[in-house]
Amino acid sequence: AFDAANKPTVIHTNFPAVSTAGMYSAVTGDYPIVVHGENIGRKYLSQGGFVHQTNPRTAMGVSQDGRYLFLLTIDGRQPGYSNGALDYETGAWLLLLGAHDAINLDGGGSSTMVMEDSVGNPVRLNHPSAVADSGKERVVGSHFGVFAKPLAGFINGLSVLADDDAASVVWTTTEPATTQVEYGTTQSLGSSSALLTN
Repeated sequence: AFDAANKPTVIHTNFPAVSTAGMYSAVTGDYPIVVHGENIGRKYLSQGGFVHQTNPRTAMGVSQDGRYLFLLTIDGRQPGYSNGALDYETGAWLLLLGAHDAINLDGGGSSTMVMEDSVGNPVRLNHPSAVADSGKERVVGSHFGVFAKPLAGFINGLSVLADDDAASVVWTTTEPATTQVEYGTTQSLGSSSALLTN
């Protein structure tokens, strides 16, 4: 669950039901795997069931102070590449990342993690078993997304001031750089500014 300031909290069980007062948004998990810094994943080994066997995993954890949210995807069902993980192995990874509380989300062929690249294109970060089987990502009904301000790149603060027969282009770089602007009236450009070193 997330409050209006985006601080995450893990609710390990919702019986009896927890009040939703102060919750801004929430995502549901299947079951907890790390509770108050303790990996409880081994307890599921005796419960049996396909979900507790070695499988692809998607899990989410929160640091003790609630400052950090950890998202984890483990590939599986691909012999020679990755078999997947058991619940306690998933918990161990989350503890290594710094999670104090964590839940197992839906896994299997749905375990897919994607990010947006610098020009807005989706980039898959893992190798889902559904893609390995069919060549396509699995269609699922719900997703969890994180929207963050972009990190500063090498070139920042780009602004262009155009006039009738000239233009000023201004930018900053994170380190000293040699720069030059190419321009023109066609896609092949054809003209360039003087080479500047700063």
